[in-house]
Amino acid sequence: MKAIAHFSQIETHLISLIRNSKSSIKIVVAWLTSVEIMGELISKAEAGVKVAVIISNSEINFRDRSLLDKLIEFGGEVKVGLPTSNFIHHKFGIFDDRYLINGSYNFKFMEKTSNLENIIIFEFDGETSLLKQF
Repeated sequence: MKAIAHFSQIETHLISLIRNSKSSIKIVVAWLTSVEIMGELISKAEAGVKVAVIISNSEINFRDRSLLDKLIEFGGEVKVGLPTSNFIHHKFGIFDDRYLINGSYNFKFMEKTSNLENIIIFEFDGETSLLKQF
């Protein structure tokens, strides 16, 4: 396993992982409002990559539903946390069952400029218990 921490240009690293995914993308985040990330996820779903996201039931995610609706239209799966359950505050993704990202970065348009954030990208050579836990 290799692991690299990133403290800048996080969205660029995420987009690279999305673009290079061949079979599956699984993302669990509190907020998913980045137009750039959503555009890449929609493109991958349209190309036949299995895209599944779980987001929190926060009004921030639904101010503009058009991108979520488009992801679903192209075969992406979107699940929303229930208002009565604990708030989904996770920030992780699994790409092609080979790469795992985890960190503080929310997939929001504001994250590029408003907060100091990080992600760690783990690369696995085979199936591991850590990857299965996520």
